[in-house]
Parts: sequence; structure tokens; C-alpha cells
Amino acid sequence: MLHYKETNPNKALEYAFNIISESEDTPSPFLVGIYGAVGDILSNKELNADALNYYLKALQLFKAVPENKRKYKKINYPPYLLVSIGNVYFNEKDYEKAEEKYLDALNNFNLIKDDAIKLEGSCTVYDNIGLINIIKKNYKKADSLYNLSYKNRLTENKPKNIIYSLLTKSRLAFELNDIFKANTLFNEATQLYNLSYKNRLTENKPKNIIYSLLTKSRLAFELNDIFKANTLFNEATQLYNKASLKEKDIQNSTLNRNFGYLYALSGEYYFYNDEYETAIDYFEEALKFLQNFPLEISPVNSMIAKSYLKISRLDIAEKTALNNLNKKENIGPEQKIQNFNVLEIIYTKKNELSKLISVKDSIIRIASLLKFSNITKSMSKLETQILLSKNQSELTENKIKYNTYLYILVIGSIILFFSLITMRINYNFQKEKNNRLTIEQEIISKNLEHKNLELISSTNFISQRNEYLKSLRNKIKTLEKNNDPNESSELMSQNIKRSIDNIINSEKTFESFEKQFTEVFPGFFKNLIKKHGRLTSTDLRLCAYLRMNQNSSEIAQITGASIRTIESQRYRLRKKLNLKPENDIINYLITI
Repeated sequence: MLHYKETNPNKALEYAFNIISESEDTPSPFLVGIYGAVGDILSNKELNADALNYYLKALQLFKAVPENKRKYKKINYPPYLLVSIGNVYFNEKDYEKAEEKYLDALNNFNLIKDDAIKLEGSCTVYDNIGLINIIKKNYKKADSLYNLSYKNRLTENKPKNIIYSLLTKSRLAFELNDIFKANTLFNEATQLYNLSYKNRLTENKPKNIIYSLLTKSRLAFELNDIFKANTLFNEATQLYNKASLKEKDIQNSTLNRNFGYLYALSGEYYFYNDEYETAIDYFEEALKFLQNFPLEISPVNSMIAKSYLKISRLDIAEKTALNNLNKKENIGPEQKIQNFNVLEIIYTKKNELSKLISVKDSIIRIASLLKFSNITKSMSKLETQILLSKNQSELTENKIKYNTYLYILVIGSIILFFSLITMRINYNFQKEKNNRLTIEQEIISKNLEHKNLELISSTNFISQRNEYLKSLRNKIKTLEKNNDPNESSELMSQNIKRSIDNIINSEKTFESFEKQFTEVFPGFFKNLIKKHGRLTSTDLRLCAYLRMNQNSSEIAQITGASIRTIESQRYRLRKKLNLKPENDIINYLITI
């Protein structure tokens, strides 16, 4: 289909409609491209309303294609499709809508990761919006856009694209009547043309070389340099004559089309410089090369009709215009109006009123169709669809956000629910654990209290026993003072004293006390020995009594020793503990 898009658009359309009928409008990137191509062909035929309908269908299909099947996944719409829609608005002179579509295209180009496509597409947009601003006479903005495009194309480093930017900048310079700047740009473009031309000579593709000569000629005509233009034309002619011998299908070749463009370009130059007969010669030559390119024939025939009209050869002008109008399928509304305008002038000059009325009716009818026809409906339908699509996209995005938030809320609620349950279980466990610990502490406290009471009772018991034994010993001393001659009594008395002393100093008594003390103050003896290893068992006993906050008198009663002996023991103990005079021994032992 794409092969016939320019050479045989009707055949291309036939292929496209066959593909569309077989596809049953199943969404796919390929089908989007087919609908877009049909829109392009219809737009070239100036059937803008029909073109918009196919562009609209292409947009709808694109939206229906799953994102994972799209070539560029992040774009909202194919940007070149938006550029084509913008071109339709431009042709309809709706520059506001055209600029809007170009800007939409720019936004989508920026969503493409391929830098080459992004750069080339953005430059196309800048050039188109720049042209709109020239039409609006907003030259400053147009100049900034052209400069932006030019800088980007310098980065791209493709001579043909840079030359195009220089051409647009030159057009703006002519618009501002800045001939010096235009000539400067021309010289810069010429250098690039020469570079591009040399590259294409190396490439050895005549059709591309002739295209370079065509663009160079266009700029030469723009600068009114007819000598340069003719030189380029002669160079292209020589190249064409050589290359055409090698072409298998010369009539349908791009070589033929580009060479035909060169003749048409020359014809336009002579037409607008009032050299109509020369213009006709070039236009008629152009037709020979463009005869297999139907969409290019109608504009050339229209120029021929205008040229004959200008030199008052009314019959030929009339015949040419009528022949052009008879090619209904390859002539658009704008071209029809141009040819009817030619006929209107001819019939006015010939005073053929009936034909004049018919022509005027035709002009009015076509103008009405252009004004109120399907183009307005198609534009409205297209805008509605785009608006609906945007709203649908927003709704989809909002729905996704809503579902995401809902999902997060549900997951969060579940996590919170289980967290609360876990916290509750943990709280109950800790509460139960604390209750058990409280009970255990109470039991330990009671046991400790009981042990303490036992220790105090033992201490008191020992003290009381020692007091009793001391009393007995005193009685025995009294017995001795009586000087009882009975030796047996004296012997008995000594035995009693010895037994009493043994009881007082009995290790077993202290062992029982030590066991109870250790239960109440676990680790005391261990820590004390660790810090002061030179302590004797007597020292350890004394430390235990002092740790229980017993004074010297109480300790003397417990041990059966004198107070003086206890004081001496305390003195020696302080030295072993390395205590200073101001340090209290009991307070120190409490810290052990």
C-alpha cells in the first residue's frame, strides 16, 4: 500500500480498504498505521472531512491497543498522527486548533525514548508553529521557534534537515525584507547543500542527488538568483538523462517525480514573474514526468489554466480547466474552486451568461460545502473524541489511584487488625507474666522475710544462750571463791567451764548462722573475699555481724568475747579493709 501512496493513491486506497475489511477493526499498531495512511491520502486529495474521520478511527484504535503491544508505550497518541491532524486544521485556516494539535504532538514526541525520533519530531512541530506565527505576523516568536529547530538540527547533524531550517529562516528574512540576512543564510545553506550533494554523489543515488538540486533551486528562486537556478537545473537534467537509462520503471520512479517537481518549481517562478509562456512550457514538461502521480497533476494543470488565462488564450484555458475538473477522483475542493475561478473569468470575458451562472453556482456550492460540510462535523467529532479520550484517561487514572488507595487501605487495615490482636495477646501475656512475677516476688519477699526472722531469732537465741552460759560461769566462779576443799567439785567446775567455752566458741553454732546469713545476703562473703582475700574466718564472722548492723556490745554478747576484744578485732579489720578514719565500716560493708 505504501508503495502506491504517492504514485497511485487510488490503488493504495483500494489496498487499504481490503486490509481494513479483512481486519474487522481488530486493534493493532499496523491497523492504526493503515487508517493514518488513508487519512494522509485523503488529506492530499483535499478531502479533509473524510481524512479527519480516518484519523479519528486511527486514534480510537490506538487507544484500544494494549499498552504492551504498542511500540512506544508511554505516549497518549501517535505524535505524527497528531501532526497530520494539525495539518488538516492548518489547511482549513483554523490556526488555533492547528497549533493546539502540534503542541499535543510535541508533548507525545517528548514521551518517546528514541532521541532521534524525538528530535526530528520536535523540529517538525517548531517549524509548523513558526509558519503559523508568520501568518499571524508574530515574527519574533516565529524566529525563536526557527532558531530552536535549527539548533536541534545542528545537533542531529543531518545536512538535508539543517538546510530545511535555513530555508525556513530565509523565508522569514524575506518576510521582514532583511536581504542581508537572507543572503547570509543562503551562503550557509549553499555550503551545506554542497556537502549534502557531495555525500549523495558518493552515495550514487540519482533520485536523492536531484532532490538536493531541487532544494538548492528552490532557495535560488527564493533569492531571485535565476542564473544559479538555471545552472542547478542544467546539472539536474544531465544527471537525470544518465540515470533514467538505468531505471527499470522510470515512469513510477521517485527519480521521475523529483525531476517533475523541478520543472513545476521553475514554472511557478516564471508564472509569478509574469513570464507566462515560459511558465507553460515548464508546467507541460512537468506533466510528462508526473503523469503517474495523480495527486501532483491537478495543481500543475490549474497553473497551466491560469497561465493561458493570463495571456488571454481563453479557449485553451477553458479546455484545460474543464479537463481538470473532469478528473473528479484526483482533484480536491480547493483545486476545483481555482479552476472554477478561471472559468468564471473566461465566461465573464466571453459574456456567456448561462455558463457563468452555472460556474458561480458551482463555486457557491463548493464553498458552502467547504464551510458547512462534513469538515465541521468531522472536526467536532474529532475534538469530542479526543476530549472523551482525555476524560476517559483521567477517569482510568483516578480509578487506578482509587483502587491503589483502597488496596493500601485494606492491607493497612488488615495489618492494623493483626497488629492490635498481636498487641492484645502480648499485653495479656505480659500482664500474666507480670502477675506471675508479682506472685513470685511476694513469695521471695515472704521467704526472705522469714529467713531474716529466722536469722534474727538465731542471733537472739545465741545471744540469750551465751548470756545464760555466762551466768553459769559466774556461778562457778563464785563456787571457787568459797574455797571448797572437795577436789572433785573443783575438777567438775573446771570441766563445766571448759564445756561452756567450747559451746560459746562452737563452729557449728556459727555455721548455722552463716547458712542463714548467706540466704539473706547471697554473694556477700564471695564479694568480700574477692576484694579482700587476707580475711580470716573470725574476720568474716565479724563482717557478717556488722553487716547486720550489730554494735560491739551486741557482737560481744553473741560471740561471748569481751567488748574490748571486739573493738580490737574491729580495729584490725579496718586496717585489712584499708578504710580511712572518716569511713564508717558498717556503711562500707553494706555496699559489698
